[in-house]
Amino acid sequence: MRGIALLLLSTFAIAQAQKAEFSNKPVKDGPFTHLIDEPARITVSRGSIYALGVWVASGSSSPPAGPSVSEIYCSHTEGTCHEQMANMVTIGDSFGLKPDSADYHVTRWTDSEVVAENRDVKGPLLAGECHLMGILKIDLSLKKVYAYQTLVEPVMPSNSQNKIIDSEGMCKAANNTLWELRQDTMFSFSPDAKTVTYTLQRSK
Repeated sequence: MRGIALLLLSTFAIAQAQKAEFSNKPVKDGPFTHLIDEPARITVSRGSIYALGVWVASGSSSPPAGPSVSEIYCSHTEGTCHEQMANMVTIGDSFGLKPDSADYHVTRWTDSEVVAENRDVKGPLLAGECHLMGILKIDLSLKKVYAYQTLVEPVMPSNSQNKIIDSEGMCKAANNTLWELRQDTMFSFSPDAKTVTYTLQRSK
């Protein structure tokens, strides 16, 4: 009986084995390539949510200057989400590591999603005083984390005498940027680096 149980477990393990393969297009942050592209690790417990991963721009014309790693903790009781970040910024052949943090106020917490916002965003996903609101969304059904930022005040036109911020510059680029939190990974500076993804390989 024990032999049959071990055989069944072994068969199941083979059926669920993961197959590593290179993605058709490497996932990049500036000059850095993500070596692994998998969903972020999300832990959901009673009244709290924890997530760890790296932000990846999705359908954005404003890619990050370098890898941005985040640790997120949300508390239902406190109605807050706290994000602790480490961001790598590159300038030519040099780079620096910048720590940062952000606090979000939860506006919706249901069985399917958590939505929180920060109306004074000054984090690594943008540069300058652009009057942006950051929105954090955790899809509990899909186990995915998204970040979105949008302008909360109009920007002066480029021909305005009272222009403070160039609307054709960084603020325009930072507006309407969607990010997804992916698995924490090592990065490569090599231009030939490839990104690995994993798929479940089922036995026939």
